[in-house]
Amino acid sequence: MAGVRDYIDVGYRRNENADLAAGCDWVLVLSPFGGRSLHRPEWGLGLSAQVEELRSGGSRVETIGPDADALEAFGANMMNPAARPGAARAGHAQELRAAEALSRFWG
Repeated sequence: MAGVRDYIDVGYRRNENADLAAGCDWVLVLSPFGGRSLHRPEWGLGLSAQVEELRSGGSRVETIGPDADALEAFGANMMNPAARPGAARAGHAQELRAAEALSRFWG
C-alpha cells in the first residue's frame, strides 16, 4: 500500500543500544531507564553486559542514568507526557551536577 511504513521501537532490541559504539575509543551512554530492562540478564542484552563488552574491546565507557531526583520527577510512568516539564528540570539539574565528572572523562 502506498505511503505505508513500518517502524520499530529501538528499545525492542536493547534499551541503550550502546553495543553499536563498539570500536570507539570513548563512549558516553545515556540510559534514560538507568539500565533497567525487560530482557533476562542471562541473555546478555542489559546495560552492564553492553558496558563490559565495550570495555573488553578497549573502549573507555561512562554511563549516566536518572538520579533519584529525576526518577521522582518521572513518577511511576516514564512515558507520561505530563511529567516532561519536571523531568526536564530534574535532568538539567543532574547535568549541572555531572558536568565536572564528565569533563574529567573527556579530559
